[in-house]
Amino acid sequence: YIIFFYKKNISKIFNPYIMFTTYIGIFFITLSGKAMIFNPIIEWIFNKNLSFTGRDRLWSAAIELIKKEPFIGYGVIENNYINIWGGKFSSHNFILELLLQGGIFSLIVFIYVILRAINNQNRYRNNNISNLLVAILFFMCISILMESTVHSVYLFTIIVLSLELPLIIKKTKRND
Repeated sequence: YIIFFYKKNISKIFNPYIMFTTYIGIFFITLSGKAMIFNPIIEWIFNKNLSFTGRDRLWSAAIELIKKEPFIGYGVIENNYINIWGGKFSSHNFILELLLQGGIFSLIVFIYVILRAINNQNRYRNNNISNLLVAILFFMCISILMESTVHSVYLFTIIVLSLELPLIIKKTKRND
């Protein structure tokens, strides 16, 4: 509906900087536990609570581990990092997993690449391909709040396409 009936305002809706800022806000609200203020509404509508099926405990444990090795992380560990509930688990959050594996350095590199992609998306935000990539990137980033690896191949594909956006747009214009 939005795409077909509001084409002239689509670049305002899918503004990459607004989407990125919104994502950062959602990320910190979710991890800080402040999302619990919405718990009564979620319980009433969906009959579920906001413990994110125990992920909040995994995130707390991951943050404690990150505090111990913030700069370089722990590397890639085959059996996961978090010892809880009688087993070992991943953090179930891509950003936390990135910090666990590679520390702040890997997070800085990831943010740099994301910002480069967002800059390309913003430069071409009057283009439908760019708007589609912005929307997909935003929703992929929302999904990786709850999982650490499931969608990473798709996420990196969208990032690469966003980084190559000038070439993609140039080729599509040439073919028109």
